[in-house]
Amino acid sequence: MGYLIKFLRKADRILWNSKKSVVEKNIKFKDIHKGETCLIFGNAGSLKYYDFSALPNVPAIGCSYTLTDNRTNHLNMQYCVISDPYLLYPIRHSKAQHKLQRNMIGPIMRKLILTNKGTTFFTSLSNYYGFFKTPKNLNFFYHFGDKTSTSCDLGGKFAISIGALHIMIGVAKYLGFSKAILLGCDYLGSPKMEGHFYAYPAPFIGIDNKDYRDSIVRIAEGIEILCVFPKGIKSPDFESVCFEEYFNSPEIYQENHEFIDHEYLKMMHKCLPYDQICLY
Repeated sequence: MGYLIKFLRKADRILWNSKKSVVEKNIKFKDIHKGETCLIFGNAGSLKYYDFSALPNVPAIGCSYTLTDNRTNHLNMQYCVISDPYLLYPIRHSKAQHKLQRNMIGPIMRKLILTNKGTTFFTSLSNYYGFFKTPKNLNFFYHFGDKTSTSCDLGGKFAISIGALHIMIGVAKYLGFSKAILLGCDYLGSPKMEGHFYAYPAPFIGIDNKDYRDSIVRIAEGIEILCVFPKGIKSPDFESVCFEEYFNSPEIYQENHEFIDHEYLKMMHKCLPYDQICLY
């Protein structure tokens, strides 16, 4: 079994190294937003408290489930990141269960890409064969062996694929943004709020994660970061503000079914039971 795993890993490296020309096409995105400000959306539960109509009309970068939120329809959602490798295929390997299983998340991501043709998507090169014909709005990044540096070169070695926020900040830097306003990135706050905006349960306070925050600080060098949180939460590492004061709009809590399309809720219910997706 050990020899098989080594063989597969070597074959994997050879395959994706042969696709460098696919990644090199991203040079067209280099510094196209030089000096601008962008919004970055995480998946955290604090988004359930915000009035999106109060947000400025600046370019926005989302991730995974961001575009299931109907409130983003009126925002300038130019970019979206799908962070997980091998996510667009019918079958994927479960690290938790150590086996191959049907991929229930893939159809959601594929639907989002095909439905939001005006949004530019970035995902791992490992998802290259996820479509019979690659959609024009889908682009790829890859580390090409560099998994430890802070390189955010979308046209070369993109090393910062630790998580969605890391990738979004890296993309923002490559696009040339000088400032990023972060919403729904609750792991950067203290006290840390747990939960997801698409989940039924209300967010709750968990345990601060300094290691995660430190990794973001390392990636964010070279771009100004402003974190937006609900009342009572601040960032120990970045400048932070309260949503209500910064955007002059009160916090109003909403349930997931109030802003997520029912069709997406049904799809998410099949693959995200741990978040207790509620159907109405």
